[in-house]
Amino acid sequence: MTKHLVDIDDDVLGAARAELGTATLKETVDEALRLAASPRGEHVSRALDALAVTSPPTAGAGGGSPISSSPSAAEVEGLTVLHYDQDLDKIAKLTGQACQWVVPAGSID
Repeated sequence: MTKHLVDIDDDVLGAARAELGTATLKETVDEALRLAASPRGEHVSRALDALAVTSPPTAGAGGGSPISSSPSAAEVEGLTVLHYDQDLDKIAKLTGQACQWVVPAGSID
Protein backbone atom coordinates (compact mmCIF):
# COMPACT_ATOMS: atom_id res chain seq x y z
CA MET A 1 0.00 0.00 0.00
CA THR A 2 1.05 3.54 -0.69
CA LYS A 3 -0.02 6.79 0.92
CA HIS A 4 -1.14 9.60 -1.38
CA LEU A 5 -1.92 13.22 -0.64
CA VAL A 6 -4.91 14.30 -2.76
CA ASP A 7 -7.58 17.00 -2.71
CA ILE A 8 -11.07 15.45 -2.67
CA ASP A 9 -14.38 17.22 -3.30
CA ASP A 10 -16.29 16.81 -0.03
CA ASP A 11 -19.70 16.82 -1.75
CA VAL A 12 -18.65 14.07 -4.16
CA LEU A 13 -17.10 12.09 -1.32
CA GLY A 14 -20.35 12.32 0.64
CA ALA A 15 -22.38 11.18 -2.35
CA ALA A 16 -19.98 8.29 -2.96
CA ARG A 17 -20.18 7.23 0.70
CA ALA A 18 -23.97 7.24 0.54
CA GLU A 19 -24.03 5.28 -2.73
CA LEU A 20 -21.42 2.74 -1.67
CA GLY A 21 -22.55 2.42 1.95
CA THR A 22 -19.07 3.10 3.27
CA ALA A 23 -18.16 4.94 6.47
CA THR A 24 -14.58 6.09 6.07
CA LEU A 25 -12.57 7.86 3.41
CA LYS A 26 -10.34 4.80 2.99
CA GLU A 27 -13.31 2.43 2.59
CA THR A 28 -14.92 4.77 0.07
CA VAL A 29 -11.81 5.18 -2.06
CA ASP A 30 -10.98 1.45 -1.91
CA GLU A 31 -14.51 0.43 -2.92
CA ALA A 32 -14.67 3.02 -5.71
CA LEU A 33 -11.34 1.78 -7.07
CA ARG A 34 -12.49 -1.86 -6.87
CA LEU A 35 -15.64 -0.99 -8.82
CA ALA A 36 -13.70 0.98 -11.42
CA ALA A 37 -11.23 -1.89 -11.88
CA SER A 38 -13.88 -4.65 -12.09
CA PRO A 39 -14.21 -6.77 -15.25
CA ARG A 40 -17.23 -4.77 -16.40
CA GLY A 41 -15.89 -4.69 -19.95
CA GLU A 42 -16.51 -8.43 -20.28
CA HIS A 43 -20.14 -7.98 -19.19
CA VAL A 44 -20.62 -5.08 -21.58
CA SER A 45 -19.17 -7.16 -24.41
CA ARG A 46 -21.55 -10.07 -23.66
CA ALA A 47 -24.53 -7.70 -23.49
CA LEU A 48 -23.61 -6.11 -26.81
CA ASP A 49 -23.18 -9.55 -28.40
CA ALA A 50 -26.65 -10.56 -27.18
CA LEU A 51 -28.10 -7.30 -28.43
CA ALA A 52 -26.54 -7.81 -31.87
CA VAL A 53 -27.90 -11.36 -32.14
CA THR A 54 -31.42 -10.59 -30.92
CA SER A 55 -32.07 -7.15 -32.46
CA PRO A 56 -33.16 -6.98 -36.06
CA PRO A 57 -31.65 -4.06 -38.00
CA THR A 58 -33.91 -1.01 -37.99
CA ALA A 59 -33.97 2.15 -40.03
CA GLY A 60 -32.87 5.42 -38.53
CA ALA A 61 -30.61 6.36 -35.66
CA GLY A 62 -30.62 4.34 -32.48
CA GLY A 63 -30.92 0.88 -33.98
CA GLY A 64 -32.22 -2.15 -32.07
CA SER A 65 -35.45 -2.74 -30.32
CA PRO A 66 -36.11 -1.79 -26.69
CA ILE A 67 -37.14 -5.36 -25.90
CA SER A 68 -33.59 -6.57 -26.43
CA SER A 69 -31.68 -3.52 -25.19
CA SER A 70 -33.34 -3.63 -21.77
CA PRO A 71 -32.17 -7.18 -21.02
CA SER A 72 -28.74 -6.23 -22.31
CA ALA A 73 -28.60 -3.36 -19.83
CA ALA A 74 -29.84 -5.67 -17.08
CA GLU A 75 -27.11 -8.16 -18.02
CA VAL A 76 -24.47 -5.49 -17.43
CA GLU A 77 -25.90 -4.66 -14.01
CA GLY A 78 -26.53 -8.27 -12.96
CA LEU A 79 -30.29 -7.80 -12.68
CA THR A 80 -33.14 -10.24 -13.28
CA VAL A 81 -35.51 -9.31 -16.11
CA LEU A 82 -39.20 -9.82 -15.34
CA HIS A 83 -41.03 -10.48 -18.60
CA TYR A 84 -43.91 -11.91 -20.55
CA ASP A 85 -42.21 -12.61 -23.87
CA GLN A 86 -40.71 -15.81 -25.30
CA ASP A 87 -37.99 -13.78 -27.06
CA LEU A 88 -36.51 -12.95 -23.68
CA ASP A 89 -36.10 -16.65 -22.98
CA LYS A 90 -33.99 -16.82 -26.15
CA ILE A 91 -31.80 -14.00 -24.85
CA ALA A 92 -31.44 -15.79 -21.52
CA LYS A 93 -30.27 -18.96 -23.28
CA LEU A 94 -27.66 -16.97 -25.23
CA THR A 95 -26.30 -14.95 -22.35
CA GLY A 96 -27.16 -16.75 -19.15
CA GLN A 97 -29.15 -13.62 -18.22
CA ALA A 98 -31.47 -14.14 -15.28
CA CYS A 99 -35.06 -13.89 -16.55
CA GLN A 100 -38.34 -14.68 -14.85
CA TRP A 101 -41.84 -14.86 -16.28
CA VAL A 102 -44.24 -12.49 -14.54
CA VAL A 103 -47.08 -14.99 -15.07
CA PRO A 104 -47.04 -18.43 -16.70
CA ALA A 105 -46.54 -18.28 -20.47
CA GLY A 106 -49.84 -18.12 -22.36
CA SER A 107 -51.93 -17.40 -19.27
CA ILE A 108 -52.85 -13.83 -20.27
CA ASP A 109 -53.15 -11.94 -23.55
